[in-house]
Amino acid sequence: MRIQNVGVAGFDKAAGIIVQVIAGGGFPVIAWQKDESGLEKSKKELSEALGNAINSGFITKEEKEDILNKITFTSDMTSLKDADVVIESAVEDVEIKKGIFSELSGLIREDAVLATNTSCFSATEIAGSAGNPQRCLGLHFLESVRGTKFVEIVRTENSSEETISLAVEFCSELNIECVVVKDSPGFLVNYLFVPYMNRALEAYDQGLADKEDLDTAIRMGLGYPKGPLELIDKIGLDKHLHLTGQLYRRINDPRFSAPSILNRKVEGGKLGIKTGEGFHSYK
Repeated sequence: MRIQNVGVAGFDKAAGIIVQVIAGGGFPVIAWQKDESGLEKSKKELSEALGNAINSGFITKEEKEDILNKITFTSDMTSLKDADVVIESAVEDVEIKKGIFSELSGLIREDAVLATNTSCFSATEIAGSAGNPQRCLGLHFLESVRGTKFVEIVRTENSSEETISLAVEFCSELNIECVVVKDSPGFLVNYLFVPYMNRALEAYDQGLADKEDLDTAIRMGLGYPKGPLELIDKIGLDKHLHLTGQLYRRINDPRFSAPSILNRKVEGGKLGIKTGEGFHSYK
């Protein structure tokens, strides 16, 4: 099957990255969200994100307009029925994701691929809500601090080889790097990333270095493009707290237990760049 039309179902923050990548790769995208007010908010956020991409030099104004022209926003789920691939990207609530998967599986074509974009839940569990889990998989879209795009293709317990091969081909057509990973907590990237961030926060809380020196040490000593405190401010402290908490609940590994300083910051409303203060100040 040749992929020509793509749907994105549920429009959280991550969906903004997904539709940019897909539309930027030349595919028309139908972006579905349940309520009209949410759609208007999503349109505004996407336009702002593309504006930031222009300011960062990742895309041009012409490319922004081309991307927006390839995206159709809708609150009618039946608009997704003819898509070759539908990517569910609702908020990180497993029951919401399973509900959307169940609806979509009865709507889209039998040969269409159904994917979930999740960072902390089991893709196999979500796919179990579909009538045909063999055509389901996880597509975990990530954006690096350098602006490059990357996808973890998550093989569920039931994903067919044809489904995995189609996903790899799709990523190739989008001109983005991908890896195929096992459906395990955190997949590969977050399984390695979350303990690193938690250990860095503990080091700062224990006074091993001040915040500027800690970030500098990681950038200069390890070659990372951003220090951990700069990075978590960009991601959002509340988002990292949710991620590490979900992974800890799934595998009960102390490396994924939230550091106390993270809880204190979130309880104090210091969530990073979006609130103007996290580990660094942005006021």
